[in-house]
Parts: sequence; C-alpha cells; structure tokens
Amino acid sequence: MKRISSLMIVLIIGAPAACYATDSATRKSNEMFVLPGQESQVQLISIPNARCDLHAPGNTNPSLEVFSNDEGVIRLHAALDFGQLPIDLSLDCSDDAGTTDSRPVRFRPGTPTIATPKRVLLPALSGDPMHLTQKELRAQGYPRRPDGRNAEQMQQWLDALSRPARKVSPHRVTGRARNRQTILNETSNNWSGFVIEPQDGAKLTQVDGGWVVPRVSWAPRTAPWVLSMQYSSVWVGLDNGPGIFQAGTQQNLTQFSGIVLSTYNGWFEVFPAPIQVIPDFTVNPGDHVLFRVYSVNRSGERDDKGEFMGFEANNYASPIQSTAGDVYAKFVTFTGTTAEWVVERQTFVNGQGVAQPLRPLPNYGTVNITSALAYDSTNRRHDLYTTTNILHKLVMLDFDVSDDGALTSAIQRTGRSSMKFTWVDPNIP
Repeated sequence: MKRISSLMIVLIIGAPAACYATDSATRKSNEMFVLPGQESQVQLISIPNARCDLHAPGNTNPSLEVFSNDEGVIRLHAALDFGQLPIDLSLDCSDDAGTTDSRPVRFRPGTPTIATPKRVLLPALSGDPMHLTQKELRAQGYPRRPDGRNAEQMQQWLDALSRPARKVSPHRVTGRARNRQTILNETSNNWSGFVIEPQDGAKLTQVDGGWVVPRVSWAPRTAPWVLSMQYSSVWVGLDNGPGIFQAGTQQNLTQFSGIVLSTYNGWFEVFPAPIQVIPDFTVNPGDHVLFRVYSVNRSGERDDKGEFMGFEANNYASPIQSTAGDVYAKFVTFTGTTAEWVVERQTFVNGQGVAQPLRPLPNYGTVNITSALAYDSTNRRHDLYTTTNILHKLVMLDFDVSDDGALTSAIQRTGRSSMKFTWVDPNIP
C-alpha cells in the first residue's frame, strides 16, 4: 500500500453542537450518559487525531472504529433501552506518531452534558475574490474557485466566502475501511448504484452528488455473515479500477451486549489506498450533504491527467459546513472513463492490513442521490440520460453473486440526475 502525500485546504461555516463531558473526573473515565429509548449523540475524549477501537474489555472482536479530532473528541451515536444496566467498554487509540491511549468507557442511562466546542473563525473574504489565484486562496484557507462556466458552483463558492466561517484543521486520520473495486455488471456483492461510461471519447474529470445521510439500524443476519459489525457507505467517484477517485459518507454499526453503537463520517479516498476521514467535518443522520470529486494538477487547477484528486464536501445542515482539498494520486492510473454513484458494503481491513470478509449491510432505509452529474474535460455535462453514455445499473446481493444470493440493495433511476436506493430485507421473499 502506497502512502499518499497531500495538501488540503478546509473551510467550515458555523460550528456543530457538542455534547461531551466537561469535568475532569468524567473526562478521565469517559462515562457517557445516553437518553434511554432513543439514539443519542455522545462524545468521548482521548488523544487528538487518532484512530480508535471501541470494544468489550479483553475482546477486540467485535469493535467499532472511531476517530478523534484536534481536541481529542470522538463523535458517535448510542442507543440504550429503559432500565439498561451500565455497559462497560474499552477504548484504544493511536496516532501517526505512535502515541497510544487506552481507557475504560461506561455508557449508562441519563441526560448527556452539553458543552460548547472551541471556535477558530475565518473572516469573510474581503475584496474581489476573482483577483486571487488558486494558490493564494489556498494559502489563506479558502476553498478553490470553481470553473467560471458553471454558474451554480460559482454562486455556491461566492456565498461561502461572503460570511464568517469556522476554519477546520486539515488533519486527517487513516481508517481501515476500504471501498473496493467491483466488476461492472448487473449484480454485485458489495456495490449498488449507477455507472456512466461515455462512448464518444470524452474524458470525465468531475462528478457531483448530494444526499441525506441515512440513519442506519441493525439488520439481523445469520451465517455465513460475520456478526456484530455492519458497514455501509454512500459515495461519488471517477473510474472503477484499478484506481478510483471517490468521496462520501460512511455509516457503520457495532453491537455489543445491551448496546448498539453507530458512527457517521465524511471521507475521501484514492483506491487502493485506505480512506481518509476528516474528523472535524461533522456528519449526522438527516444532514443534507453534497460531495464533489475532480482531477486537478499540482496548483489545484482542474485538468485531465489525474495526478491529484480534488474533493469538496458540503453539509447544509445548520450550521453550514464546507471542506475542500486535494491529494496526490499519481500512483494510480487515471483514465476518466467512468463516473459512479454508489451505496456500498465496505471492506474492513484489520490492524495488520489484511482485508476481512464483507460485513452485512445495515438497514439504511432509502437514500436519494440528487445532482448526480459528471463533467468532462471540455466542461460538457453528463447525466443519467445522456445519449452518448452507456449506463450500468448495479444491484447488491446479500451473498456472493456466484451463490445466487438474495437482493439487499436495490436502485432505480428517478430523474435525469437523480436515483433512489432502497435497502431490502433478504430474509423476506
């Protein structure tokens, strides 16, 4: 696996609410109170910018992978029943420098403590933003200027620059999940979605997609599935292998005795490298998000060589958040032959870097992707009805396709630039 170097600029408008403990005793023990009978957002404390595993004491399987931000805050969701006894778990964290932290965590019924997070403000950009180069915008912490021929993207960019914002750290944390390549046919054991493939020689250099982050719930499964862990992601991407530029959200679940924990993150990835999670980009169920992936050069200008992958993520839930950046990608071959919009059952990679069997797909209900558009190197727009494209429709089966498994994620086209994904219970004929 090759290491990807990167240069990233990040901007967040507003600041998310936080509900983590404020007194020193609670911080040390990480005792979390969860409103019984409903899913609550809770936040743990550990070392900054770390990848962590939350698991039962003395047993690391199953575990839930979570990530801490610059302040060492870990965001996740928890659900407890009424009358539930306290649940004791262990939290093990490590950062890129080799710093580790292990501590007990207790979940118990109660009312979460509310605290206000730190805010680092970036003022609205003064003067004419059109006079600044991409390099100057990046140096000041502002997102890249979109192509001037796209009026909608340009207006979004100007709106983002016209108001004070909370600047988000460019740190990222490498996760273990991996969004795999698959064969483009009508069925797959890990992908569902649409893939467009221009037949007139056009080279696709940008793809967009927006959706509401789904709230996932536990999907009962029996053998041969690995129990206690369920993984899902929604993403947009360019190319389908051997390299893929992609970005989106992941919605993962882990079940312990008496408690179900879930985590929601925004991420980007140059496959086959692991995903890169941006912990300070807050994602919660019900948030309206828009992701964009494109090919850029070293200066951040769009081109069709694919030496760098550019990405943008917007969360329109109040307060608005926006993040943008680019990452070195020359270690893969970029062709620009396809664009895709996918709901996936991710591949989990263990601590030794070994890919594990696919986890069950949690019940995500429905996901509607809108603004599903791609652009080629001439800035021509492509959608789900463009006559010069081949459109591949992928449905996900619950078992390997060779075993004639039952449908678990269906897909339908609902408009020129929209589609609907539906989770299907494979246990119901």
